[in-house]
Amino acid sequence: MLDATDEASSSGKLDLIIQLPYVIKSEARRQQAEQRRTDVENQLTGSKYGIAYTDGTEKIQQLNRPVENNFLVQIQYLTSMVYAELGLTDTIMNGTADESTMLNYIDRTVKPILDSIVEAMQRTFLTKTARSQGQTIMYFRDLFSLVPLSQIAEIADMFSRNEILTPNEIRTAIGTKPSKDPRADMLMNSNMPQPGNTLPAQPSSGDPAAVLAAALKNNPQLAKAKQPLAIESGGNSQNGRQLQR
Repeated sequence: MLDATDEASSSGKLDLIIQLPYVIKSEARRQQAEQRRTDVENQLTGSKYGIAYTDGTEKIQQLNRPVENNFLVQIQYLTSMVYAELGLTDTIMNGTADESTMLNYIDRTVKPILDSIVEAMQRTFLTKTARSQGQTIMYFRDLFSLVPLSQIAEIADMFSRNEILTPNEIRTAIGTKPSKDPRADMLMNSNMPQPGNTLPAQPSSGDPAAVLAAALKNNPQLAKAKQPLAIESGGNSQNGRQLQR
């Protein structure tokens, strides 16, 4: 379409009318006007910079358009139409789009295309038996690909603190190697004390029975000892030491 438009109305043509200083009614005047038009065309095409001269009594009128090639204007118009249909903007193409613009582009343009590709792959590569077994084809988008580095730490802390992602999931998302620590695969708030990490309550030094029970629990060998134990209320024997009587 652009080639036909360029050939018909843009390629080397100027939208203008030359008004001659005489009435063109007879055949001789028409031939004279045709000769004048041919002379102007030859001047424009034969000139290095496309310049021609006219008589002082002649007038040149534009057809409500600038005397220039309109091919570029049409290309710009068609480009803007394509951008509008695809949800693209100049800021997306040059990488300066804000978060809302990129989100709109991904939801309106990228996501429908990926959904269509996944559906076509499921119909083509998965048999009826595979689909009955629950096999499927899915796509995943990197949520942190457009996030600035200055915001990743804040987002990771928020996801971990609210138990949305495990530390290893966050490490994988930002491109680091997963940790071998078992706690890295658990959903927990590291800023809060965990039930398994709480320290046992220490018995009061004034209760001899509680001190003895704690000593036997911490050192089972004392339970097999044949010598009697002496418990001091001052707290000197809370570690379960055998005292000589």
